[in-house]
Amino acid sequence: MTVLPRPRRPIDLDRRWKRRGYPASMAAIRRARADLRADLSRISGADEDLVAAVVLCASEMLANTMGRILPDGDGAEVMRTLVLRHDPGGRRVLRLSVADRWIPDALACVSAPEAVEAWPEVALGQRLVLIDHFSARWGTRRAGGPGGERGSVIWAEFDLAPPWGPRWVAA
Repeated sequence: MTVLPRPRRPIDLDRRWKRRGYPASMAAIRRARADLRADLSRISGADEDLVAAVVLCASEMLANTMGRILPDGDGAEVMRTLVLRHDPGGRRVLRLSVADRWIPDALACVSAPEAVEAWPEVALGQRLVLIDHFSARWGTRRAGGPGGERGSVIWAEFDLAPPWGPRWVAA
């Protein structure tokens, strides 16, 4: 009987990249895309289509967030996080998040229950339809900062194929 090696678990089991901050200006989106491409190049099995989809979604998320906080967001910062994790079934999931520390007046003046209901409509109305198309899951939520400031987070998840694939066969 011939014994062949079993597929190995990926080396990049769970990974969290350093959080990156960008000034609230549309010009910062170009630098953010380049940073994201560099980070994605470190993921085994990330093909060109996946990288293009993640970068496009990040561009939309950043433009949406910066568009909401400008021009009143002087000195505001937008944060981008990237996490690769494995779910219990072994599926690799890449999670991209973009956060700000400011809530637009249109939502701040609405009571909390109404704001929760209104937020998805506002988000979809601002070009987040592309994120819905290219990601496996996405959403938005409110967030609070350590200084009491309030902001929002847009996140999207992308399912990645296992890097080891079906290359091992039993003989």
